[in-house]
Amino acid sequence: MSVSCSDIAAMGGTPRFALVSLALPADSVVADIDGLYRGLAAKAAEYGVAVVGGNVSRSVERTLVDVTVLGDVPKAELVLRSGASAGDLVAVTGPLGAAAAARVLALRGGGNQQLSEEAVSRARIGEGRKLASASLARAMIDLSDGLASDLRHVCRASGVGALIRATDVPISEATRETAAILDIDPLELALAGGEDYELLVAIAAADAERARELVPGLRIVGSFETQGAGVSLARSDGRSEPLAQKGWTHF
Repeated sequence: MSVSCSDIAAMGGTPRFALVSLALPADSVVADIDGLYRGLAAKAAEYGVAVVGGNVSRSVERTLVDVTVLGDVPKAELVLRSGASAGDLVAVTGPLGAAAAARVLALRGGGNQQLSEEAVSRARIGEGRKLASASLARAMIDLSDGLASDLRHVCRASGVGALIRATDVPISEATRETAAILDIDPLELALAGGEDYELLVAIAAADAERARELVPGLRIVGSFETQGAGVSLARSDGRSEPLAQKGWTHF
């Protein structure tokens, strides 16, 4: 539910209605399905979304869950991926890397309550609406696949390049502590881990202060450049290198 609502938020919209379709094996436990629906309903209520229908059918083997969310946005406030220009700033609405850190930690048999709370997907609907309604977001995307991957979607759609400053990428203390335990670079988790569902926003440099007033957690992490500049990462020691194209691969 959060993932689908996040797609609406990334265009400056407000989610309104959801359809839930399930394909279930014959041996499905009713209590488990009830629990699934309670979770979906609770998250829908959090976002002001009404579950208005869907479907249930039998599957041969696996459980399939399909959630479709419908939303709306005033036409003049619709934000696409194609509006960024060279000179605009790259901003994100919150810390990155917690979801990836929590996943790796769980796979290795560990746990961290603070990290788990940070890792829960929350659609940034309010933040997206504020930036869109104030005409501050020139382009926007949610960070589902990782900053390094999703930034490229905006760059391709807008015909620009980008430079990300490593020292400005927001990473929570819990993520850093977990990365140290796992012997993983926390920046790698933030750039390529995915599943954060913060928003990446293109903002005119002159609008940065106003944008931070509206969304206090907003962090400027870089800038959009001319297309020929490519997509680069500026390290803390001043070195600049191509930003590795890493992130979630769907196929």
